[in-house]
Amino acid sequence: MFASSGIDVRRSFAVLLVSMASACGGDAGQESEPREPDPLVSTETPRGTMTDADYGVLEPSEVALSLPWTGNVISRDPDPTAEPAQLTAVSTDRSRGFDRVIFSFSPALPGYRLAMSTEAGSGCDGTESASDAPAHLVVEFERAVSNDGGSPLVRDRSRSTGFPALVDAVQACDMDGTVRWLLGTSGGVDYRILEMSVNPRLVVDLRHP
Repeated sequence: MFASSGIDVRRSFAVLLVSMASACGGDAGQESEPREPDPLVSTETPRGTMTDADYGVLEPSEVALSLPWTGNVISRDPDPTAEPAQLTAVSTDRSRGFDRVIFSFSPALPGYRLAMSTEAGSGCDGTESASDAPAHLVVEFERAVSNDGGSPLVRDRSRSTGFPALVDAVQACDMDGTVRWLLGTSGGVDYRILEMSVNPRLVVDLRHP
């Protein structure tokens, strides 16, 4: 695990983490089935192989870290000295070959953990019922908040999309420095992430079945 001490360090250790998770089969409890990739959407991790369809409205020069498609756990430890980051906005969109969720933070990205699950529970203790989606991508942020003095910062905290991969998106917890979102999916889809250095954002793409 690693702290956010620099982009190069994050990139090296994040790629190592994904490689280790892939080698071990991951612990997300969901095996991904081989899929034919969309020819307009890249399947490699280096920025040079990403296409216009991958970036969409994102500015390529602002991508500080990109990780390839996977069905395994991806995580990064928070900076223990940083103040809790505020999750200020969440957007969902459908693109060619994948659906996209963008988590916007201020003033910096917190730690995070993403894992596929077929038994995701809602609420901060995980005991409340989640949506009826076949599977969920659990996106949990550490040293993060999504409220200002108790007032929610994200307006639409429960939304249905009906996209090919992303069925719905629900904020399941915002307590004690933990913010958790459940991204309901159409099944055990592959996903990838991009970290944006300007206006800190974590971009989560879910590949269409």
